Amino acid sequence: LFRAKSAEKEINSLALEIEVGIACRDLDGKTSKKVLKELDIHIPRVVTPWLLFRKLRKVRKIIDKKTDEEILNIPISTDSKISTGTRLLNLVCGNSWVRKKVILGAYATVLAAEASVKDGLSPFSSLAICQMSLVEEMLGNSDRAYRLAELSLKLIEKFPCKGDGCVVHVNATLLSMYRKNILQDCLTQIPKKLDDAFEVGDAIHVGYSVSLFIFFRFSISEHLQLLEGYIRGIHRELSFFGGSFSLMCIQPTMQMVLNLRNELEDSDDLIILTGEAMNDEDFLKQCVEEDAYLIMRLICMMFICLIFGRYKEAEEAGCELLRTNHPLVAKTYAATPINFIFGLVMYKRYDVTKERRYDVTK
Repeated sequence: LFRAKSAEKEINSLALEIEVGIACRDLDGKTSKKVLKELDIHIPRVVTPWLLFRKLRKVRKIIDKKTDEEILNIPISTDSKISTGTRLLNLVCGNSWVRKKVILGAYATVLAAEASVKDGLSPFSSLAICQMSLVEEMLGNSDRAYRLAELSLKLIEKFPCKGDGCVVHVNATLLSMYRKNILQDCLTQIPKKLDDAFEVGDAIHVGYSVSLFIFFRFSISEHLQLLEGYIRGIHRELSFFGGSFSLMCIQPTMQMVLNLRNELEDSDDLIILTGEAMNDEDFLKQCVEEDAYLIMRLICMMFICLIFGRYKEAEEAGCELLRTNHPLVAKTYAATPINFIFGLVMYKRYDVTKERRYDVTK
């Protein structure tokens, strides 16, 4: 900041300060709020649900009054503060959701969407609108969420952004668009966007996106040998970039696929996520520091225990997953695949035990 000799370089320095703050586990967002204040973007010290809904209602009115074409034709902002502010708010949103600070993340998203539709579009507007669709999805407004997801895909086509492209496509197509489209068709659009993100070295966005992408490919029963080959390729590329967070997130899925391809007859060994990709005990120690690791591990544990008929262990993993209160397992349409698997687990527990508390029909 001290050496910045132009307004643009100063803004880039502010952006880096937020990214460093996130990397250093700025859990309360103090660094982010301080930097955003420099860009005349004010986030309250404490974001309450009432503040969020008041701001959300205001932005909804602006968006609802415009057609998709009108939004797409909003002039591109020439003010670097606007585009950088939108970018930083997207970063704050993603970091807050990972840390389970859902209200703060949603508020940052609404501010980013407001800047895009009021002050002008930027290459980062597509992600802002896409994350706004996830906020609507979490609130149960599926039709509005679908419209915003579709709009975000149109924006990313009009204003390509290689780093954000994979996240927009993964969030929009896998968490909203597949409600009215064939999931397998949606999946074909994503690998190119992941390649674009790799091209610009955006390992964080790739790591988040590829975890969901692999999970959905597994969900549609893709051949395990093909899936293993794909994961190994992604793992090599992430290792090249040194994305430790991203690598940790895909390890449980990779080990689950390897276990399912294993020819051991004893399922006691196969339901433990220990092998070539990871050691479960060591992985659990690192879960203390990062919730995202625990979420991916529990999802994979629930899956593999259900497949091998270990319903009690699957129930324990599912219950622990729900207790995390993570947005990925909230009672929203986006979390349907995971909640559906947990429903199958509870049904099988009822089928085996006949205990009334497992009766999913009640």
